[in-house]
Amino acid sequence: MPTFVAGELVAVIRIDYHHAVAFRHFAREFSRHHFSICLFFFHNAPNIEIRHTAAFYNIYFSNMENAKTVKQSQVETRDIVHPSDVNAYNFVFGGHMMSLLDKAACIAAYTHARRRVTTISIDNVRFFKPATVGTILTIKASVNRVFNTSLEVGLKVVGVHPQISWQPEVICHAYMTFVALDESGKPTPIPSIIPETEDEIRRFEEAEIRREARKKLAEQLSSK
Repeated sequence: MPTFVAGELVAVIRIDYHHAVAFRHFAREFSRHHFSICLFFFHNAPNIEIRHTAAFYNIYFSNMENAKTVKQSQVETRDIVHPSDVNAYNFVFGGHMMSLLDKAACIAAYTHARRRVTTISIDNVRFFKPATVGTILTIKASVNRVFNTSLEVGLKVVGVHPQISWQPEVICHAYMTFVALDESGKPTPIPSIIPETEDEIRRFEEAEIRREARKKLAEQLSSK
């Protein structure tokens, strides 16, 4: 092996070893403090690659009992738009689409929590394209983040119309929050979620931003 290649390889190994040691230290420290400190570190520290962030999350959550990965509860279902599902303009009813979203989100939340869940809020429902009769819909649901007794599920619907094009188009997306209930119907803690991929980490961090925005809005409205 050429000397300069060997030297670079040694440098990379040393850097990764440093990160691994540092991450274990951070994991111990952050387990004693609010998790937002960890997010602040990764948003401001230089030269942090996505693989290092993913490695940290895995180390952090591996110390938490029953923590699960996102893919363990991901849901993908399909439906086709029938004549009874559309309005006078031949576009699918928004209410029908919401029903499909709620069902997929509930399955994802229930699979992760392994106990009864109920919808408590729906946010940022946005329709990008109309779905007409014959459109094949694919509904995707993933748990973005867990907040002790509640969790956020992200949803995306893509559609194809075989008579027009097999090119998928994004129909809509939304975020739903569920709370887990115990046998007496009271909120109960649920396992944490482990984000692994770049998209999962992004959604994990954005879920906290949306939660804080909801809390701030509620405070502003209640003060009037």
